[in-house]
Amino acid sequence: MINKNFKKKLFGVVMTTTLVLTNVIPTATVKAEAGGTYPTYYQGVDYSPVYEYDTYVKENVDVAMFCKGDKQKALKHFVEFGIKEDRITSSKFDWKSYKNRYADLRSAFGNDRYSYYKHYLDYGINEERVATKQDSYEVMNPITKYNGRDYSKVYDYAKYKEYPDLAKAFGDDDIALLKHFVEFGMKEGRNAKDGFDIVSYKNANPDLRRAFGNDTESYYLHYIYNGFNENRKTSEQTDEIIDPITTYNGVDYSLVYDANAYYNKYKDLQDAIGLDEVGLLKHFVEFGMKEGREASSNFKVQQYKNNYEDLRGAFGNDLKKYYMHYIIFGHAEGRKADGPLPDPEPEQPSGQPGTSGE
Repeated sequence: MINKNFKKKLFGVVMTTTLVLTNVIPTATVKAEAGGTYPTYYQGVDYSPVYEYDTYVKENVDVAMFCKGDKQKALKHFVEFGIKEDRITSSKFDWKSYKNRYADLRSAFGNDRYSYYKHYLDYGINEERVATKQDSYEVMNPITKYNGRDYSKVYDYAKYKEYPDLAKAFGDDDIALLKHFVEFGMKEGRNAKDGFDIVSYKNANPDLRRAFGNDTESYYLHYIYNGFNENRKTSEQTDEIIDPITTYNGVDYSLVYDANAYYNKYKDLQDAIGLDEVGLLKHFVEFGMKEGREASSNFKVQQYKNNYEDLRGAFGNDLKKYYMHYIIFGHAEGRKADGPLPDPEPEQPSGQPGTSGE
């Protein structure tokens, strides 16, 4: 005869053991589908919201051949390899679409595919986030903030992606594109937004050129923090430098030099230097004068040389010296440098009209 108290104790032990096992082992191991049943639990996690056996083997023929109908093996392959290998795993979940729809997830996970699967299982379903495949993988609400700074005034994801090298390197990865812009693009003077042209902004604002020179990154940052609120010009006058510098190493070359005239006259300078006022002036001083290049409508070096025998005797064919003479002496002396000297008027005989004789 069994003691009633013993029965109660034994029954209690059995119930306790059952509860423990229930918490450890998943209560469901297969999922019913139109095509039959298949396992969805793996190491205690139910992957059914992001995994469908029929879809997985249909879209991944190599997996189907490898598993040979073993559904548990297919599930294991999905968890251990399929997610990392960017496989199509479900008709209801597409990780790339999930990523591109939600900027907060891209900021948190980048290209870590597994994190998107895990987030959807842990939070996305309950938050009613959309994870179905998009018709086109369009990035929604592209990220414009990097290390706490908002670059939206000078940066647009779609515009920056138009550079073929960047599109090839980064695809639709808006985080990588923004990082490239911040770390390299600004230094390279790349335009990343309609309405903001870095060359125009630089050339239209002489005070900024005096402050920043060729430090292109500083122009972008200035516009973000100051220029936008000051309504500074950003996209006009791309073919002209406003108030270009004319002083180099303490010498003012304005009597013989104009940056825009110098740029417009010589195609090789346009290709090599562009609308860089510092580079243009430096070239003129170090090479242009020696080569006899014209940089102003007010000074033609060959004409200046031809007009004055005394200068030819002193300088010969050293053309730079003619420029320097005009700057230091010739202009003040009233010497003519933009055309030939006028022919002298013939002397009038005494007593003829036009004379003072009686």
